Amino acid sequence: MVSRESIMEKWENTNSMKIYKVEWLELFAKIETVKASITKDSYKFYGMDNNAKIISYLLGNPSDTPEEAEILIGSIYENDDKISFYTEKYEDKEFCFFYNCETEYKNKKIIFPWEI
Repeated sequence: MVSRESIMEKWENTNSMKIYKVEWLELFAKIETVKASITKDSYKFYGMDNNAKIISYLLGNPSDTPEEAEILIGSIYENDDKISFYTEKYEDKEFCFFYNCETEYKNKKIIFPWEI
């Protein structure tokens, strides 16, 4: 069996982009931070991408459609172009991104724990 480390090493050697590996504890800490900042008893979350769908389930109250949700979750914010469909169509919704590649994770490939 090929280890996670050998796959990541191979990927790093073939790409100029650095890799940022998200650890489970870090992700759960971010989830708890989001939960603590919520004032309403029951918010519904919708994941705008595949990783965000997993995160919305980990948050505890996922919705199947963006219309049902109060908060739209994104795993990674890259730029406005990537989310313009959602921001234009769902102006009344709140948005929450777990990682920002425009500022703190610039030029980094973010890998979530379940991706390898």
